[in-house]
Amino acid sequence: MHATPDELLELDVVDGAGRATKVRVAIYGVTGARVVVTRGDRVWEAEGEDLLVCLVNVRQQLEADGLILCCQGARPDVWPSGQLRQFTNGRFGYVLASPSIGRAPETVNLFAPADAREIGTIEEQRAAVFRFHGLRQSPG
Repeated sequence: MHATPDELLELDVVDGAGRATKVRVAIYGVTGARVVVTRGDRVWEAEGEDLLVCLVNVRQQLEADGLILCCQGARPDVWPSGQLRQFTNGRFGYVLASPSIGRAPETVNLFAPADAREIGTIEEQRAAVFRFHGLRQSPG
């Protein structure tokens, strides 16, 4: 489908024991969206409507293998609005913090590196986003 990625990154993944190893992340996001993560001969990939969908799908695959991707999009306090997601093809998100009067929320590239101490699982992120918005979580 895509011959060359639009961007190649190197990020860490952390296992349950806290050990970090490098992975290569190929991002195809100029037309459509696709993310491919490789470590050695292991490949996790996702295609979807935007880069956020791909990132979440790849994170689910990695988590099933006991790995968490160290990127800004894996921080529990980061998530895009619908409008930001639409305008950036799901590439950027907001840092969910108490709003400061007269200041726009901080935006981050979801694929930028993050410290292993800042990241969480998809479920931890989901819970944090619901809490931030004052929403009750439904089971499942």
